[in-house]
Amino acid sequence: MECDSAGNYVDSLTLPSRLGSETREIAFGPDNLLYVTMVNGPGFVAYALDSTGAVQQKIPLSVYVAGNLSFGKIAVVNRYIYVAGQDDLIRFQLGQPHSGQSIYTNNQVFDVKPLPNGNLFVASAYAIDEIRRSGTIVRHIVLSGGPSFADVRGIEYDPASDKLFVTELGYTGFSDQLMRINASTSSSS
Repeated sequence: MECDSAGNYVDSLTLPSRLGSETREIAFGPDNLLYVTMVNGPGFVAYALDSTGAVQQKIPLSVYVAGNLSFGKIAVVNRYIYVAGQDDLIRFQLGQPHSGQSIYTNNQVFDVKPLPNGNLFVASAYAIDEIRRSGTIVRHIVLSGGPSFADVRGIEYDPASDKLFVTELGYTGFSDQLMRINASTSSSS
């Protein structure tokens, strides 16, 4: 839905059901297209939409995203599209819909966020890693002070403050957390 600066409804876009059964994530690309991940059978399809909502590109891959509402998150950075699903982070070259390849594998890859230096934060169920665009691990983000990540569901990164925000289901005594973490030192704040 589109709203004006006062919050008043302006317009909306409903994607036809023939494109997929569930919309998972959206991200704008440097090519002024809106990228949308949708469940399509057990796998996913990403679509590049123009400002009218017309499909400009279909990006298929058979990574399982249907079984968990947290699968299918997307990031578009410079010339790459990254999609998190099942146990993989898939990278596509912008404009090349059949270029998808797994660059990172972990237990239930849920989210990906770009960093200003070109690296990425990737969240899986029990870990957050900083990786290069190639998928090479730069470092593991480990919480200081004893708790550990459990059932992470989403991350967001604020480069201005160097803060990483993490949501997780957690475990007894440390459940349903929203954490703000210094991305450089991993200390909670």
